[in-house]
This record gives sequence, C-alpha cells and structure tokens, in this order.
Amino acid sequence: MRSVIDTGVFVSALIRKQGTTGDVLRALRDGRFTVIYTTDIVVEIIDVLGRPPFRTKYHIEPDDITALVNLIRLRGELVNPGKKVTAFSAHTAHSGLTHRFVRCPIRMTSCIVCTVLYLLV
Repeated sequence: MRSVIDTGVFVSALIRKQGTTGDVLRALRDGRFTVIYTTDIVVEIIDVLGRPPFRTKYHIEPDDITALVNLIRLRGELVNPGKKVTAFSAHTAHSGLTHRFVRCPIRMTSCIVCTVLYLLV
C-alpha cells in the first residue's frame, strides 16, 4: 500500500509514541506500507520538528528528526508532482491538508492520504 502522510501525523507520532499515530510510524518502520513524499513534505517535517520551543516542550532531539527523515527516505517513494493545486473544497481546507499533501498523490493511481483531524468543539 502507498500512502501520503501529513506532517501532523509524524509530529504526533514522535510526541505520543503509544497512540494511533505511533502505530502509523511503527507500520512504516515494519515496511507495511510505502510513504509517498515530496521534498516539500520533508522540509516541512524538519521545520516543524526543529522549532526550538517545540523541541524543548516535547523533548525532540536532532537525532529524532534525522531518524525520522532517514526512515521516510528508506521506506518511501520520492515523487515530483507535475501539477499544482490552487483550489480546495471546504472539506479539504478544514481537514488540515495543505497543497503539499494534496499535490503528492495527484500522480498516483492508488494512494491513501493520512492526516490528523483536530476538531474544535
């Protein structure tokens, strides 16, 4: 199976290793799916996880970020999307999907997009 994983899933997996997102990371480590990624996605992961206040609060070490990026490269498939998406439905905009993650599967014939939904109640 091939999947595009939102940055929020990777971030959450490093913070809560025992949660559902941790299961996604373990499945990737075990080779149960191939993560489809772009250079933009990797840059965003490094940016988000590398922010000093975030690293301090959640005890994220530079080695944790390096290990995650190496895992993505090892178990992933780098794609270079040829189309740029400029319009989103209300559902897509509210689900947290950004253009980086929507563009990634456009060239795929079979792909799952995985994101974390944060609901405001």
